[in-house]
Amino acid sequence: MNKNELLAEYENKIQNEIDALEHPTVDLLIPYKATVKRANGSYSKISINAGEKFRIMSCYTGKRNGLIFVMKPVYTDSYAYMEMSAEDAMENLSGVAMLVEEVTGVNLDETFKTKVKEKVEETTQQQFEERQHDYGDTYGSW
Repeated sequence: MNKNELLAEYENKIQNEIDALEHPTVDLLIPYKATVKRANGSYSKISINAGEKFRIMSCYTGKRNGLIFVMKPVYTDSYAYMEMSAEDAMENLSGVAMLVEEVTGVNLDETFKTKVKEKVEETTQQQFEERQHDYGDTYGSW
């Protein structure tokens, strides 16, 4: 599980907020290599300079259960849209982390840590039970 998968649960709420804010403009904070959709419909990866401005148009749940933001560049016509995972958007675009945390009402870092801890504990317990089954009731008793 990753933060993108956590955010996929909030897709509709985040999309409603994007629409309510009339597709907010955000700045790219660092140079980034992104997947873009060209005007002819083809996709490619390009490098984008820090400081570029984008309007968040929508979000959707991708193939791997992660939330993807779709953004339109403000000052360039060399491509129609850029896509970025929610986790990358929260780290690399100004204001996205604040928008997401405001909409979801959760501290994603803490929630993510809690979910990972729960998964580790569950896996450890399963492994212990498997070993106990294989070796008998005396496994782990010393």
